[in-house]
Amino acid sequence: MNIGAGGMLVTSDQMLVFGSEVNLRFRLPDMTSDTEVSAYVRWNKENAFGLQFGRLRARDVWGLDKFFEKIKKTVALY
Repeated sequence: MNIGAGGMLVTSDQMLVFGSEVNLRFRLPDMTSDTEVSAYVRWNKENAFGLQFGRLRARDVWGLDKFFEKIKKTVALY
């Protein structure tokens, strides 16, 4: 559903238990390799849960920053 510097909101038919650790892998638009990071369930409700990222590598933080810059430019056009 969304992603931020500290984590993401995920929708799913499966519910994860609060405090569970999961391993994530996703590709950011300006990156040539996948971001791999552990994350922890910080809240859950029907069909959604919030994940807090563990430690991101510097290049992954850079990739997130580039992604957010592009979103800001797109939103500013409207």
